Amino acid sequence: MGKIEEAYRIIERLAKECTPAIIFGTKGVGRAIQKLLSANHVCIVCFCDNNKELQGKAIDGVMVYSPEEAFLTVRGAVVIVSAINSESRKSIFSQLSSLGQNKIYSWELFYFVYLCGFKKRHVNYESFYKALNSFADDDHVVIDILTMPITQRCSLKCRYCSYFLAYIENPIHFDKHSLVNNLKKLAESVDVIRNLVIIGGEAFTHPDIDFILSETSKISNILLIDIITNCTIIPSAGTTQIISENGIFIEASDYGKLSTKFAGLKMLCESNDIYFSVTSVSKNWSDCTSNEKHNRTDEENRNLFKHCFNRRNCNQLYKGEFHFCQMSSMKMDLEMIPRTESSDYVNISDESLDRNQRRQMMRDLLSQTTFVSACDYCQIGKSIPSAEQADKVLRYKKYY
Repeated sequence: MGKIEEAYRIIERLAKECTPAIIFGTKGVGRAIQKLLSANHVCIVCFCDNNKELQGKAIDGVMVYSPEEAFLTVRGAVVIVSAINSESRKSIFSQLSSLGQNKIYSWELFYFVYLCGFKKRHVNYESFYKALNSFADDDHVVIDILTMPITQRCSLKCRYCSYFLAYIENPIHFDKHSLVNNLKKLAESVDVIRNLVIIGGEAFTHPDIDFILSETSKISNILLIDIITNCTIIPSAGTTQIISENGIFIEASDYGKLSTKFAGLKMLCESNDIYFSVTSVSKNWSDCTSNEKHNRTDEENRNLFKHCFNRRNCNQLYKGEFHFCQMSSMKMDLEMIPRTESSDYVNISDESLDRNQRRQMMRDLLSQTTFVSACDYCQIGKSIPSAEQADKVLRYKKYY
């Protein structure tokens, strides 16, 4: 509890001395810190953000300015940087230095207090704080964003779903114990999972969602937990309480008329102090359902892998296997592409592997610069209608 007390002493000093505070960044962590500081009578004068679309708008009643405008408006303020990506954070610190700002705090200590003091995340405090402060170390094994499907069942049936759910004839809920145990094994094999994203199908259809969320929240080297929902289901009161007290974020995919519970879910989150972000489903998606082999050159596949968004942002734990992306895991599982040697993925559920072996395999996989076999099946640039609903189970061609 020493770190919580240390942070509260800083917060109390800021409040007592009426020191104005500026929060750099308006996403979940920044908003969480704003709630913590405001509740403890610290004067939050504004957010600042480099995103020009946000500048001049208000979030939770607090204005958003460009960094230049914020520091011209307010003198003598402390700046709290909420960027958790290490590269972004370094860039922001450099930017603040060039603007003559030297009263700077990073987000870790405040976010720790938000989750473990302001909220009540049931986690080992010492281990969690250590993870918060170690994930940027270059020697550590770090997963930036990990997606974990917990069910194949969905309240929608999108024809071009990137998880191929329209192709699964008998969708199932994955066993709660297998999900949690495999996640724990993976977490033991790395130093930090920066952001865990729980997905489906539709995650709120899973009958054991409460158990999954509660057990996941106890894993002390998982920093942020999100749930992605299509806004067709309102979670129960018990589920809502678990989400709120553990500081879990909800990411709403807004499918327009298909998202029938959007307004109700937003209201529920607002009344239960749950961070609610919205992603409007674009008019067009990219078709990822093809299993055509493109026979690209090694150089072309290496370049594709090097610049791949999924490589850093959509790592996936699926049926006990860690893959770089869902294209690899889902297509192999459905036999749309050949199952390759395990150098393309790590079988976390393999009982013959001990923690050290899994850790070395994860380090090797995450640090590799060559492409994986799924890259040559990746469909690039073909635009198709978004959220088009299928009226039956779709068929696909297996690779053999």
